[in-house]
Amino acid sequence: MPKQSLLELLANQCGCPYLSDLHTQTYRPVLRKVVLRLAAESYSDQEWNDSFTYILGRKADAQTAEEIKRELIHAISEKE
Repeated sequence: MPKQSLLELLANQCGCPYLSDLHTQTYRPVLRKVVLRLAAESYSDQEWNDSFTYILGRKADAQTAEEIKRELIHAISEKE
């Protein structure tokens, strides 16, 4: 069975009925908790970068999965 994409995992873990709900403020607190629990190395740098871009609508400044994860946590914490 193929591994779930990072975006699908985040949406499922956050209880989002639609992937696009990850854009909304409503899910930011739970999204932050879900991201904190994830091991950055479970997904590629590219998948973290794509997820960051999808959720926030901009590219990450960071390059590695761990750095992008930290930047995502910081960015969604600011927007809560």
